[in-house]
Amino acid sequence: MKEKLLGLMTPFAWNTTGLLLCLVGVILLFRYGMPYRISTSGGGDYIVTGSSSEPEWVDTMYRTLGWIGLVAITAGTGCQIVGAYIS
Repeated sequence: MKEKLLGLMTPFAWNTTGLLLCLVGVILLFRYGMPYRISTSGGGDYIVTGSSSEPEWVDTMYRTLGWIGLVAITAGTGCQIVGAYIS
């Protein structure tokens, strides 16, 4: 298993890839929020403080980018574990 992982990338490359994926994931989560934030469309009880001028696709985009951020953090952590395992 170590030989196969070493054949793909060096430990330095695994760790660097993991750090970059984690960075991208954290930036996405800070910018677009967690994917389970309260949506502004659909059913449910809301306290209305003003009208929202955002189109309906904005919630879908934020949720999708939030999930991409979570997946990037998870994949980045996995890459760092692999880098530590094969070194």
